[in-house]
Amino acid sequence: MDRQQISIKATQSLLSAFRRVTTISHWFSRRLTHAGALIVGTMIAAAGFGVDTRVSLAYVLFSVAFSLLMVGFIARGRIRPKLELTRWLPKFVTVGTPVRYTISIKNTSSYLLAGFTLEERLRQQYPTAVEFISRRHSGNMTRASNRFDRIIGYPDWVEWLRDLRAVEIKTVSIPTLRSGQSTNIELELQPRHRGIAIFEYFGITRNDPLGLWRAICDLPAEESLVVLPRIYSVRWPTFSGKRLYQRGGISQASHVGDSEEFRSLRDYRPGDPIRAIHWRSWARTGRPVVKEYQEEYFARHALVLDTATAARNDEAFEATISIAASFAVAQPDADTLLDLLFVAVEFSQSTVGSASGSGAVKTITVGRGLGNTETLLSILAGVKPCAPETFQQLVRTVTAHAAVISSAILVFQYWDESRAQLVAALKAIGIGVRIYVPDNASRPATPAFPPEGYWVAPTQIREILAQAPIFF
Repeated sequence: MDRQQISIKATQSLLSAFRRVTTISHWFSRRLTHAGALIVGTMIAAAGFGVDTRVSLAYVLFSVAFSLLMVGFIARGRIRPKLELTRWLPKFVTVGTPVRYTISIKNTSSYLLAGFTLEERLRQQYPTAVEFISRRHSGNMTRASNRFDRIIGYPDWVEWLRDLRAVEIKTVSIPTLRSGQSTNIELELQPRHRGIAIFEYFGITRNDPLGLWRAICDLPAEESLVVLPRIYSVRWPTFSGKRLYQRGGISQASHVGDSEEFRSLRDYRPGDPIRAIHWRSWARTGRPVVKEYQEEYFARHALVLDTATAARNDEAFEATISIAASFAVAQPDADTLLDLLFVAVEFSQSTVGSASGSGAVKTITVGRGLGNTETLLSILAGVKPCAPETFQQLVRTVTAHAAVISSAILVFQYWDESRAQLVAALKAIGIGVRIYVPDNASRPATPAFPPEGYWVAPTQIREILAQAPIFF
């Protein structure tokens, strides 16, 4: 067994322990009220000081605290509220923009319901061992305040789990409901990280008479919500790139096929395809008539998102996703096509210290009725970083795609020779380019950074993208 396999095995054991601790902690946090947690803390402290009952009366405090907890636990009972609940979620939300949504509640029981609270239970996703190692190697897990926590990584694990849930929702009280009564309540949702938030259950809770424990009833109600990356206002650049002939013409924007834009009717000529015959005109005139089309020329832009990175820096990577999403939203006009090109990856246990070992370049086209911006944004919500070597796959695809595009927005993870060569190749064939690269403390001296490029600090994205358009 090599070092990589040993590292993965050890990390899997560590993450398994983390999951057990997290599960136990979550179980108690859901069922203990703040007062109950205080009583538990008092009981533990009293147990430590009251070991020797001959010199300390702390055991009395332990007995009282333990008795209160037991009485409250038994008194909480079980709840089975008969409720009809309907969740009205928005279509999608954006990171950093709090929203409020509505839940409709109806009491279908024959008795009064009072003293209940409602919480949303979200599906928890967990990182793999390879993802965890990758994140640790990048130096990105630094939230812990002491050396021990930084070495073990548990506080960062907890924070990472919160990011994977994508949103945070506050618990709310359910107003008193008579039999058959309905009401609407609003919940505040805070999107904290792009991704897909999975709503699994409505959690209905009620405190015991002593206010120490909560009785819980989970009602299944699964839905999903797309959390989009941060989006900024963009002033689209005016490129010098020409309008190019697009195979399929305007019909390409409506469906997949080889037809062009309809222009007129004319008499049939030998060799015309049967599908071009206009049957109604033939029936009316008594001679075969066909539909004539014209070829279409229009602008087509490429939005190239570089996801290949050696060091996983979440802040820089999220900045590139936000830049790409902002351009996806701010298409110049309805008469153009926009192609998003990026490498989609899956995590592999064969590569420790990198995000992935393999990937495939994806091309998604929107504009002129083909696809929509929401599709692009939903895809960008799930993009992950990939291994550095996958950038060459992206280069080959962009180079092959260059024949049909007028301009390119290039969003790179960093600046190096291979990325400079791609920019030079596109400029050499007359394609207008604009480049965005996350800023860092050590900008490379070579290769020279082009005048069409911008260094973008994560805190300055809004200012950079809002600048007046540059003509290339």
